[in-house]
Amino acid sequence: MSGVKLVFLKINHGNFDQGFKVNLRIYQAGNSAFLEADGRFPAAPKIPEIYQSWQKKYLRMDWCFRARKGETINDVGKVPEDCRQSSQKLRESIKEWLRKSDDSEFQKIRERLIGELDKKDEIRVFIQTKDELLKKIPWQEWDLFADTYTNSEIVLSPPENTEIPRNVTASRGKFNIKILSILGCSQGIDVQVDQKFLKSLPNTEPLFLPEPRRKQLSDSLWEKNWDILFFAGHSWSDNNSGNLAINSDETLTLLDLKHGLRCAIENGLQLAIFNSCDGLKLAENLADLHIPLVIVMREPVPDRIAQEFLKYFLTAYSSGEPLYLAARKARERLETEGLDKEFPGATWLPIICQNPAVEPPTWQGFLSKTETQFQESFREIKKTWKTEHTLTDHSDIIKSVAIHPDGQIFASCSLDQTIKVWNLTTGELLENLTEHSGGVSCVSFSSDGQTLASSSANPDGTIKLWDTQTWQLKRTLKGDDWVVLSVWSIALTPNGKTLVSGHHADSTVKVWNLETGELRHTLRGHVWAVHGVAIAPDGNIMASGSFDSNIKLWNLHTGREIRNLNGPGDGPIGWTRSFFSDNSVYAVAFSPDGQTLASGGVKQPIKLWRLSSGEIKSNLTGHTDDVHAIAFSPDGKYLASGSADRTIRIWDLFTGEPIHTLGHSDTVYCLAFSPDGETLVSGSRDRTIKIWRFCT
Repeated sequence: MSGVKLVFLKINHGNFDQGFKVNLRIYQAGNSAFLEADGRFPAAPKIPEIYQSWQKKYLRMDWCFRARKGETINDVGKVPEDCRQSSQKLRESIKEWLRKSDDSEFQKIRERLIGELDKKDEIRVFIQTKDELLKKIPWQEWDLFADTYTNSEIVLSPPENTEIPRNVTASRGKFNIKILSILGCSQGIDVQVDQKFLKSLPNTEPLFLPEPRRKQLSDSLWEKNWDILFFAGHSWSDNNSGNLAINSDETLTLLDLKHGLRCAIENGLQLAIFNSCDGLKLAENLADLHIPLVIVMREPVPDRIAQEFLKYFLTAYSSGEPLYLAARKARERLETEGLDKEFPGATWLPIICQNPAVEPPTWQGFLSKTETQFQESFREIKKTWKTEHTLTDHSDIIKSVAIHPDGQIFASCSLDQTIKVWNLTTGELLENLTEHSGGVSCVSFSSDGQTLASSSANPDGTIKLWDTQTWQLKRTLKGDDWVVLSVWSIALTPNGKTLVSGHHADSTVKVWNLETGELRHTLRGHVWAVHGVAIAPDGNIMASGSFDSNIKLWNLHTGREIRNLNGPGDGPIGWTRSFFSDNSVYAVAFSPDGQTLASGGVKQPIKLWRLSSGEIKSNLTGHTDDVHAIAFSPDGKYLASGSADRTIRIWDLFTGEPIHTLGHSDTVYCLAFSPDGETLVSGSRDRTIKIWRFCT
């Protein structure tokens, strides 16, 4: 395949009588940039009536549903023709609605999809809506994804971006996939078929709880770590929650189990499968707890459909198919075997509900999480960081350090108004640059190593570019503002042609053309000083963090703001809240693969943001004071952070846990990894620089 594309269709205001407004975003997985278009789904006033007609006839059929407790009713051999006709009419209505050619606003969406997608792509389509009927209709009838882009699956996703207030904690030291299998009340249905199939899956360790009491179920959620949660039995939804008949006389809502479920999710639960009826409320309740993935049935489901879907889905998934495509193949196989004629409409009922901030796990990924990565992490924990040199030549606070791309030298800067260049191996001082007339706030090397950029605070307020062969000043960048603007942070694009700077007095970010020295853009949006800036590895996206608590993502080429993270937002209300916020952002950094942004600041954990959705992946909690510096290791497996609590913490990003703690005698302001990841340089308020080596 050529790649993975993420398609988000956020359906905002509207109805079937007037049409729906829709925002389309398309991402290439692993790339923070996206394409966007606004349009609408056309009016289709007959669809609600057609759906209700099918639903009414469908629910009257004498099938053995997993919806409610009752007596066993044998599946009928002949389905009334009017139910089959209603099912077909609904399918055709959805197809026509989603290919309507006379609606120009809808055609914008279709044309953008056709222009950006490739038939070889694996495509994940997220429908984000609060409309209950839109969640239930058979989106898989859309011709683009049914017939043209066949490596695709359409799923439901929460319409609003929600934080995930938890560390992504991996279960360790186990070599099988742990499945908690709840076999609830089974009056009238045969859950033993499900149990027998789960036992046959490779590399699994299922625990079966047949008709458990509440305490037994709760204890299992709290006391063990699970990868997959499975439920078979009777379920149904009401206005507020999903309901599970866990035994013949006890019914629970997921809200009754929320604390145990939250614990299980924090301990690594990634997938829940409810092979039972009417599960949309179950999925919504679990989305509130931030589970990555849920598979449910959108209406009452015949027992035979539930059994066959589970078998076909898990057979494909455990054989290595991506989760999305495994679900699609299971649906298609049900139809191929003629089950849709026997149970009209039932084959479209299974649906994936996903938190878009989490990558869908693969079957092998469950195993590699518990074995391969654990072993690798354990090997790294056995190594340690040792101080090799402590450098004391600066006479004031160290504000920034940067290591040359060749890994031989590094630069440091200080409020003593100097930049010093050092031998990274020996700690020998090589150069002392003194052209700035104010404290030097930041240094950064170009990717080719030919240029060192530096920035300064008042009364200087300039950016200087240095030739690293001669250490002569090449150019000074300074805007035409009437007041000197302290520059607090700088970053260079990977091609070395553009520099961005974060400013204090006017709260702006400036984008400079390094080939001409001209100012290309002044980006406005922050209301307090911009303290941290960073550029994504692809050179397209820039992030800025401010004292106003906002983290903004910008298109570096156009200067357009893409998204605002973390803070109270824009506009008068957001600006007012910003002035009273105590969540100032001091540092931002992109991961080497460009998929994650890390941020640190005042009175908050370090946050890891998934760029494709703007949601929080995880929080790293452990520092006891403000975080001033963050840096990813070159392989992206670790994060270093420096704090006013005088410590440097090295975090394993697989487990979300700190594995090493280093330190200075005062606030740690800056950090940098060497290109090979084996050396870390830190600078502090204690006026020292430390060179740390990773060794056994």
